[in-house]
Amino acid sequence: STWTGATRASLDEVDEAIARLLKEKAVVKKSERVPVRSLRVGQRLTGIIQQIGPFGLFVDVGAQRDGLVPISLVSEGYIADVYEEYMPGQKVTVFVAQIKHNGELSLTMQPCRARRSKGMLKE
Repeated sequence: STWTGATRASLDEVDEAIARLLKEKAVVKKSERVPVRSLRVGQRLTGIIQQIGPFGLFVDVGAQRDGLVPISLVSEGYIADVYEEYMPGQKVTVFVAQIKHNGELSLTMQPCRARRSKGMLKE
């Protein structure tokens, strides 16, 4: 990283501030968002990263709630530091991996993983 002297805490604060600004600038009425249940496993979506955590990326795909791309489903290869590869506000292509009974949306950035999971994961 070229940011010398920046701590992980300060980078996290910047990530959160950027995500807040993006949400304020791109507010979509809840009534205009699609229900999570209308999505299908394997469906390709374009989204915007809202937040990055140690366990994954939260991505806004226009549904009534953001989806989570777990770290293990971000890339086929190893990613040493997800903060080096992605940032809030970044546009990404994701695939629906699972729609849980409680309405949580699990996403993947690996198209082959989405196709393989179609029959294995519950909608």
